[in-house]
Amino acid sequence: MMLRAIDHVQIAIPPGGEETARPFYRDLLGLTEVAKPEPLASRGGCWFEAGAIKVHLGVEQDFRANTKAHVAFLVDDVAGITARAVAAGYTIKPDDELGDVERVFIYDPFGNRLEFLKPLATASEGEESSASPFPLEGGRAGDGGGGASTRAVRHQRPAEATARARRLRSQMTLGEKALWAELRKSDLRFRRQAPIGRYIVDFVSHKACLVVEVDGPQHETPEAQAYDAERTAFLNSAGYSVVRFPEKLVREQPGQVFRAIHAETPPPPSPTLPPSRGKGDARYDVR
Repeated sequence: MMLRAIDHVQIAIPPGGEETARPFYRDLLGLTEVAKPEPLASRGGCWFEAGAIKVHLGVEQDFRANTKAHVAFLVDDVAGITARAVAAGYTIKPDDELGDVERVFIYDPFGNRLEFLKPLATASEGEESSASPFPLEGGRAGDGGGGASTRAVRHQRPAEATARARRLRSQMTLGEKALWAELRKSDLRFRRQAPIGRYIVDFVSHKACLVVEVDGPQHETPEAQAYDAERTAFLNSAGYSVVRFPEKLVREQPGQVFRAIHAETPPPPSPTLPPSRGKGDARYDVR
């Protein structure tokens, strides 16, 4: 026997959860609902498809959310789908444990954990686009979806983004170097000169959804301030808080800035989600 492919994935939902599920799986993820075969229709649940992607939602009477076991989807724009999920009120959990991928966990309305990731080696081309045809990148599949949060997002080739980030790391100012020495001690796991969407930020903690920017004198011009405002708006839409400090202050008092970051912008609390199944709990057939 030779396995050829995965035909579909099945995700459990509670009885009567179909209407609650549709805004997430249909509207947020851009999947198209398809009719269930007649022999299975009476069991409840709903099926969604987009090309080769098939997601079946099955009713489980004694439902408990899967907060550990999960499905992982490849997407074109992690920041974009994160921004739409935040705008729609869904719980997200950014993660940077894997250095070669950009990923986020998004919880469906029932607390099921889903992963959305983009390998850095296959990131998008460098064109500017107001919409994405990829089914999991906004709107319904095939309608050119994409809400306001994804409009005019410029993606970078991974080689270009990596090279630019490395170049910026080698050109850090004295203030940035001093602050980095402090941030490296933090349990918020900061990264320096990290790409987020079309920008490379000075420092970011994906764990706390926090961006720290160090501004030199060049940021004082009206043009630079307008650019910074646009940059901050994009990062906010992607679920990140942004704090900015003058380079002079960072250079002279990095410890004070480090304490201010922790005191004024603490990491968000962990989401309260239904408990996962215990190993001894019964399993159910949820076709």
